[in-house]
Amino acid sequence: MFLKCDSDRLIMELSNNTNLETLFRLCFDRLAHHEKTVDSDPLTNSVRQLAHELHLMEAKGETSVNDLIALQRYLTANSLLDRAKQFTEDVFGEFDSIECILSNAGDMNLEEYTDLFCRERYGIVFTAHPTFGFSKSATEQFKQSITRFARCSTQSSQTISVNFEKFINSQISIGEEHSEAILALGNAQDALLDVVREILREGQKRFPDDWMNLVPTPVTIASWVGYDIDGRTDISWSESLRIRLFEKKKQFENYAKRLETIGIGHIAQVRKLKEKLDTAIGIVTKQIEAFQCDLKDEDNFVIAANVLSESSKDSLSGPGEITELLTELVSLPDVEEDKKLEICVLRALVTMTGAGTSLIHFRVNAAQVKSAIRHEFEIEQDIEFVDRTTFDLVSENTEKVALTSINTASVFYEHKTARRQLMLCAQFLKHIDSKTPIRFLVAETETPATVLGVLYLAKRYGIDKNIDISPLFETPSAIEDSGRFVQQLLRSKAYQDYLNERGRICIQIGFSDSGRFMGQVGANLAIERLQSQFVDALIQAGLGHLDVVIFNTHGESMGRGGYPGNVEERCNYLLTPWVRNRYREKAVHLIAESSFQGGDGFLRFGTPEIAKRTVGNIFAWATKEVKQVESAKYESDNFYAQFNFTWDIYQKIITWQKELFERKDYQVALGSFAFNILPVTGSRKARRQSGSALMGPKSLRAIPHNAILHQLAIPANVFGGIGASIGHDLQPMLEQIDSSDRYKQIITIAREARRLTSLPVLRAYAVLFDPEFWSAKASTANSRSESEYCIEIAENLEENNVAMSIRQLSTHLSFDLSKFDRLLARMFGDEEDQSRYEYRRPLHALHAVRQALIMRAFMLVTRVPSFSLRMDIDRSELFQLAFSLRFDVLADRLSELFPNSTDEGLLADRLAEKADPLKFSDRGYAEINNQLIIPLRNIHESLQEASLGIANFYGAYG
Repeated sequence: MFLKCDSDRLIMELSNNTNLETLFRLCFDRLAHHEKTVDSDPLTNSVRQLAHELHLMEAKGETSVNDLIALQRYLTANSLLDRAKQFTEDVFGEFDSIECILSNAGDMNLEEYTDLFCRERYGIVFTAHPTFGFSKSATEQFKQSITRFARCSTQSSQTISVNFEKFINSQISIGEEHSEAILALGNAQDALLDVVREILREGQKRFPDDWMNLVPTPVTIASWVGYDIDGRTDISWSESLRIRLFEKKKQFENYAKRLETIGIGHIAQVRKLKEKLDTAIGIVTKQIEAFQCDLKDEDNFVIAANVLSESSKDSLSGPGEITELLTELVSLPDVEEDKKLEICVLRALVTMTGAGTSLIHFRVNAAQVKSAIRHEFEIEQDIEFVDRTTFDLVSENTEKVALTSINTASVFYEHKTARRQLMLCAQFLKHIDSKTPIRFLVAETETPATVLGVLYLAKRYGIDKNIDISPLFETPSAIEDSGRFVQQLLRSKAYQDYLNERGRICIQIGFSDSGRFMGQVGANLAIERLQSQFVDALIQAGLGHLDVVIFNTHGESMGRGGYPGNVEERCNYLLTPWVRNRYREKAVHLIAESSFQGGDGFLRFGTPEIAKRTVGNIFAWATKEVKQVESAKYESDNFYAQFNFTWDIYQKIITWQKELFERKDYQVALGSFAFNILPVTGSRKARRQSGSALMGPKSLRAIPHNAILHQLAIPANVFGGIGASIGHDLQPMLEQIDSSDRYKQIITIAREARRLTSLPVLRAYAVLFDPEFWSAKASTANSRSESEYCIEIAENLEENNVAMSIRQLSTHLSFDLSKFDRLLARMFGDEEDQSRYEYRRPLHALHAVRQALIMRAFMLVTRVPSFSLRMDIDRSELFQLAFSLRFDVLADRLSELFPNSTDEGLLADRLAEKADPLKFSDRGYAEINNQLIIPLRNIHESLQEASLGIANFYGAYG
């Protein structure tokens, strides 16, 4: 397959496959034809029409299931390459080189230069949420395509070849996720050191006598891969410890290699540092080996624990010794200037990452903290943590907590998760890295007492001076009540003392729950309000001198806070210029952090070239000061100047979103079948441990929830509520948008979601589950048997409420979309609708092919021969598996009912008593296997591949 780099749409040449080319052209021609009939027949559905036409072609033998699967793979490959082209434009668009940024920084003294370029301003955090959808080969070709597209802007038209043997990464473990993180971290480190090097070079020019004292750390890198146990039980404490030891070894090897590359090995201090690193690497290697054993065996555990504690004193547990020796090297007169610069680069890396490949973030859930604190203070289960008495109790005890000495056995025997993880932090700090701080994130935090509970335990284990406790505001109640939350928390003397000791305060903001319940736009507006209130609360509490770290754990897609566009647009959406300006005016140092999530986020660091652009763009945004002259611009923005109007918009959006989430038809539409065609994309479970029995929004995590919305072509948690917020008169909203950059920003993300919303797709899925459709189809069948098959499907769907629910939901969404469309037409012209049709044709084609394959699978079930009631399954249950699109499970059950034995070496041949050989057909159900079971498996895999193809249109999985 080939793709033309300069084509308007990324359409691959079809490798002389005439049948596939015919099908491909037919899809687009028929879609265009059906779109034209909408004016004469408003009920026309181009997707449904095309799906049915493809199904009829297959039924008549004009094409085959294999042809439809090949067409699906072709369309999916195209979507991946289309995504690569858009990715390239976002990352490799307009770009100011680091040298240009620094040289244009204006006149600054040493103090100003140090403050701007040597002080932390942005943090990159690698998170391992389940978005590792594509196979390694497909991911690698995606990266290669980006590199080639990037070169297309300077070269003549070229052809890009692709060969996707396998799309899906069917299984991925935490170990594989960590390997992917290590790869991304390595590229990020190299890119970041390029920035550091240029800061030092510019410093050489500006401050020839002082530049060697500069330690540039404007952008940091961190990871929670292997340390995040929120919502999972598969990461043991020993696995986290082993991962951290592995990272230490890898980074020390990196330090040693970089030191050798500088070329000053003849200097005594270098030999001394090299010896220390080699010794530490040897010790850490033995520690890793000890923790790879079965620690349930007491002897193994004792050996591992002792190897960790007894040898840690010689393993460089902290970056201090390394940076001291590097600083000493820089001051030596016989070291050349260019080598001193590289020594300073290495010193900056050691300062940023310590004894590991990055900073690390532990994460637990607030429920786990509450459980530990209830046990600690014997708090009754019926007493809520929002109770002021609980807050005072924890606060008072935190001020006078006694230190408890722990060892590795303490971690081993501890069953309370929060206590165990903090004990593990203590062991990290004691034996692996004694200086580099650890972030301790608490998911779903809703009460100040929870944060104080973590502080109490941290002080008890003696780690409060080296740990940054960070509440995660992600639920709607936490985000909306955050102002009161922070004010109450800051009244605690113990907490204030802790913050002053650390010199910073950290909070985390997430789009997982808020994006589901409030909608992505509503959540973003609430988060901006939280960020603004936070600085006011700090000033009021007399803590304006603290650094403020705001970590935004959004995702890559628009459904979880990812903004369509380049890095600057993305950063400005997560932390608006207005918020940054408020912090600047109050002289509070603000550090922005954001997550790069799983296989999607890691792509931005997938190659050295991509990572260099990503880090460079982040650096440019982070060091771009909001100029004083721009303050008036933000204050006059209608979004901020007319607060009452803005507040009304916000309330209408979140009210619409909350009502949507509670609708029964929404629950059924999302919970009935779509989840079962989502491929496994990570090691964390997609479903929450508690929730409704129905696989709907309430029981799903944010990523599969968003992914299902994508699969149904209704990213409602992004566009939803915009129409409802407009009212009957468009003019007031148009006036607000016209004079507001912030409103334009919001409309941009909602418009992108609208462009990828297709009610025809949603309604076409309803038809699949509509008994009336199958009954009508029976009357036009080509044969009596086919008619009977359709009737059987209709009869089994008679009690199914999916079709009705989807129709009700689509009607409800249409009311909101029609109002939004009127607004977009006024803003962008009447051609807005037509451009959406054309843009969505590849998406519509992929959905239609998938729906045709689903229809074929339903028909296959009708051809299952009669069987005796055994194995706890009957014929109706086969249909229920089919209607939930669990074709893989269905194939497994059919294999049990109709085993296919092809073993030529029969057991009978080994018996003394002989018999006539059995015919092949008597030994198994080969025909059923070939004509039903294998096609069902192939269709199931194709549906999952199509899910990845559809996800590409949204820029991410979930």
